[in-house]
Amino acid sequence: MGCRLVNELTLLIPIAMKSVVTANLRQELTDEIQEGISQMDLEIQQIEFQGRRALSALEREDLKSAMAFRGRIEEEKKKRTDMKSELLAKIEEINALPEGTEIQRGTVQAQVVVAPGTDLAALSRSELLIKDGIILEIRSETK
Repeated sequence: MGCRLVNELTLLIPIAMKSVVTANLRQELTDEIQEGISQMDLEIQQIEFQGRRALSALEREDLKSAMAFRGRIEEEKKKRTDMKSELLAKIEEINALPEGTEIQRGTVQAQVVVAPGTDLAALSRSELLIKDGIILEIRSETK
């Protein structure tokens, strides 16, 4: 069984996705972060509620275990509170970004056809520039 040479091949490669900062983007990012903050608040309430129930039962049985459990509850609440603080700081960072600034928003998979001589490193540096959901530019160093 021999090998067959082909002239081209289709690959999936990650492409950087950047967005231009606009009022709409700021609002979108802030809304996403606000959802995360609400989730942290909900988790803190759940930890407190479930912790109180379990703690009252545990205090009747073993005070030492109850104290250790209380410490774990406080630790979990602190983790969520710290995450919430980080999210609030991100909102401040977003609001401080100058209008028109380009920010990294993640990656998308792109199908590309490659052939002998294709510069894969250049392909991997390709970018999509998006403004308010519309592709402004497709940047690539390839020829």
